[in-house]
Amino acid sequence: MKIIINGNVERTIEDEKLAKYKALGYKEISSSKANDNAPENKPLSKMKVDELKALATELGIENTDSLTRDELIAVIKEKKNG
Repeated sequence: MKIIINGNVERTIEDEKLAKYKALGYKEISSSKANDNAPENKPLSKMKVDELKALATELGIENTDSLTRDELIAVIKEKKNG
């Protein structure tokens, strides 16, 4: 299973459908593996602020302490989408 995103739409799709969705403008953000409850496999909208800050730090985003939840989600999506 793959997790893909296009704008603010996140989808979980089967691996063999990845090429079809990439052609439609989606980008892969992760592979859904054994632990679907791990914070990095949760949709950003379901994460708590602490989880978002941890993910932002993993992605190399600095100075997250002053950001609101919505700002964290925005910068994480921006970083993941390149």
